[in-house]
Amino acid sequence: MPRARASAEYGTDRVTQLAHALQCASLAEEAGAGSALIAASLLHDVGHLVHDLGGDAAERGIDDRHEMRGRDWLGKWFGEDVTGPVRLHVDAKRYLTAADPAYFAILSPGSVQSLALQGGPFPTPLAERFIALPHAAAAVKLRRWTRLPRSPERRRRISRISAGISKRHCAASAEPPAAGAMSRKRRFRVLA
Repeated sequence: MPRARASAEYGTDRVTQLAHALQCASLAEEAGAGSALIAASLLHDVGHLVHDLGGDAAERGIDDRHEMRGRDWLGKWFGEDVTGPVRLHVDAKRYLTAADPAYFAILSPGSVQSLALQGGPFPTPLAERFIALPHAAAAVKLRRWTRLPRSPERRRRISRISAGISKRHCAASAEPPAAGAMSRKRRFRVLA
C-alpha cells in the first residue's frame, strides 16, 4: 500500500487515511469485535489508496467506488469475513442515513458529498433488503465507528491489533490484484 497516500488527508475531514484506519480498528477492538471485523475496520478504506483517480475524486464529482476496489484488492489475502464488511460499508452509510435520521447529522461535509455521489440514502425497500445481506450488520457497526470522534491516543493501541491480523486472516498470496481486475458489478447502486 502506498505509504505516502496513507499519510495524506482523508478527504475534507482533516485527518490522515492512516489515522482514520487506526482509529476505526481501535474502536472495533474496544467494542469487543472479532478479529475479522477489526481487520475490516482497519482496512475498509484501502480502496482509496489503490486507484489513480487522485485524492480529490469526490470533489471532482467522481465516485471512486473504493469499497469495491478495496474488496477486490484485499480479496487476494483475506476471506469474505473481512472483505464482506469492506464491500458493504458504503451501502451501510446509505442504510444508516435512511434508517437513523440522527446519523446524517454526524456526517462530515466530505461524507455528505460522497453520499450524494454514492446514490444517497436508501429508499425503504432497499434498506430492508440491504440489512438482510450477509455481513450487512458488521458493515453497519464498522460504519458507525467511522463517524465517532477521532482520538490520537487510540492509535497507540493499534500495533497489537494489526500484528495478529495477517496471521489469522491472510490467504497465501504474494501479489495484489491487477489494477484492472476490479469487478464492475455493484450491489444496490444498480437497483436504486
